Amino acid sequence: TKPEAVRLSKSLKLKNIKFITNLPIKELAVQMNKAKIILGIFGTSQKSNNVIPNKVYDALSSRKPIITAKTQTHAELFKNGKDIILINPNNAKMLAGAIQKMLLDIILRDKIAKGGYLLYKKRLTPEKVVSSLIKYLK
Repeated sequence: TKPEAVRLSKSLKLKNIKFITNLPIKELAVQMNKAKIILGIFGTSQKSNNVIPNKVYDALSSRKPIITAKTQTHAELFKNGKDIILINPNNAKMLAGAIQKMLLDIILRDKIAKGGYLLYKKRLTPEKVVSSLIKYLK
């Protein structure tokens, strides 16, 4: 949907939107660190409902607040309003409201960033994920 989003952005003459192409991982980290908020996924596909994308893990480990769709998988792991902001999938008004609230409320933004980072350190580092998998396989 990127071409459609680019066309819409141009037609609305938006000046605060920047579309970035695929980046090497080190450059991606630089760009993520410039962001105030990281957006996750918002679709309604079966895949969207069953996965946590890498960018969510990257944002958590970077201590960045995340807004993403409330899916079964996200709801099992995250606490809405504590370590992430979950919104209904495919809901542009709710997404716009969540972005606006996060941009205006630095205390909330910091709380979500800190909560997500603590969750990452407690349960989601590669070592912790692999150790759980190894225990499960045994």
